[in-house]
Amino acid sequence: MQSLAKHSLDLDLNDDIWFRYVHIKHKAPPHTNSTTDLKSIPAIALLSTPMELLCSLFVFATALSSFVLMEWISPLAAFSTCFALFLFVFILKRVLIFKKYGFGSRWVMSVSSDTLKVAETAKKAKVGGITEINRDDIREIIFNYTILKNRKGYGSRAWIRKTAQLHACEVHLNNGDMIELDGNRIGFFDLLYVLIFHGYPLSYRGTSAGGVTQIGLILLRLMSLSAIGCALTMLLFPLLDAIKAGL
Repeated sequence: MQSLAKHSLDLDLNDDIWFRYVHIKHKAPPHTNSTTDLKSIPAIALLSTPMELLCSLFVFATALSSFVLMEWISPLAAFSTCFALFLFVFILKRVLIFKKYGFGSRWVMSVSSDTLKVAETAKKAKVGGITEINRDDIREIIFNYTILKNRKGYGSRAWIRKTAQLHACEVHLNNGDMIELDGNRIGFFDLLYVLIFHGYPLSYRGTSAGGVTQIGLILLRLMSLSAIGCALTMLLFPLLDAIKAGL
């Protein structure tokens, strides 16, 4: 579904629907004259969709092959083979993420009451080096969001828990230029929190389909981890039985 019309929201910085997981309000809360440095979050770094799919398919294929390996070769060889293949995929993805984003958590953006400073890696376009933007040069900053509703509890105690998700952020300048920020590098909720605190001009677009690809890739990662755990657990028990029988 296409994004809805652009609109404004009067958000409270204590609103748990939006800022439940914002950590800077506890670790380094902004104040009037402060400059808040935002760092990349390694956990949200994703590879391209084809590469994520390829790695997940390799993991699923290896997990399925464990059923055959446990019948054809010894328990130790089967466990070692699957473990080595899973480890290979893990190391490969770490190397590719390192090459794409750098190692660990790095500075990606600074926000003060009158200036934004954006690292090249924090921009979708990945060009232009570090960009410094004066507040007076900003027409508006637009966030795309979705409100998720999850049913919690059962029967008469059931309740609906609302959670916001942010999918995109665009900085629109007075000269007509636009800088789109990379959600794989910046924690958008931390950024939104600081921008609201400093009173930047903000607009929002509500959407029911935004961020589907990113959410799907994260779920695929979780399914891959589950497949790894199930396969290694299944191979571990025959290995332990073989070890006990050899004692």
